[in-house]
Amino acid sequence: MAFFMNSFKYIIFLVNLIFFALGIYLFYNTYQQLGENVFNLDSDLKSPIYFTLVIAAIIVFISFLGCCGTCNENPCMIKAYALLILVCVILQAAVIIMAWRIDPEQVSQSIKVNLIRNFANQSESVQESIQLIQSGHKCCAVDSWTEYGDNVQQVPNSCCEKFKEEDKPNSVGQCDRDVLDKSKGCKIALQELISDNHKGIYIVVGCVFAFQLIVVVLSCALSKNIREQYNVV
Repeated sequence: MAFFMNSFKYIIFLVNLIFFALGIYLFYNTYQQLGENVFNLDSDLKSPIYFTLVIAAIIVFISFLGCCGTCNENPCMIKAYALLILVCVILQAAVIIMAWRIDPEQVSQSIKVNLIRNFANQSESVQESIQLIQSGHKCCAVDSWTEYGDNVQQVPNSCCEKFKEEDKPNSVGQCDRDVLDKSKGCKIALQELISDNHKGIYIVVGCVFAFQLIVVVLSCALSKNIREQYNVV
């Protein structure tokens, strides 16, 4: 039993160290991609960005607490860590439920008005993100390329797969109208991606929930074991 608990102590330390690094990267990468523009986005677009930043901060804090608790064999910190994980599980379930209530058309309209139609005025980081998304998913705008304007010279090159990472983020005007007319919107591409991978998504989400619950149970057991060892001493 002692060997099992010691093994789990090192495992949970390693896992939390990895999550700590991932949390730092997520926070840094999200802010770097948008820069100061994150404060100028429409309210409908701010929510998911701010949510991502908050999640990153929570991951960093909880993983740091888990690392310190296991490293110092502090039962109180380990119990606090387990409690926070449990709270996160509950919040994740609440977020999934709330996500079903979001109006996708309202979000789509906000993206069209605030990002797509004003592509030329966006910061370079936002322009590059749009180009890479469209190039990666072989799609254009939200529903149609005309959201960029009636003139094909205003359409980003990624709408016809003529954008490369080394190109300037504001590269436009290389697409033919015939190719653009046959292109699909990114909303459809996203829907197809989710539809094709929905089973995998459910499995991943289920595994994440199961892993977190196992961590809660084992953390409580580890905390109890450490406390009993101290009492014996």
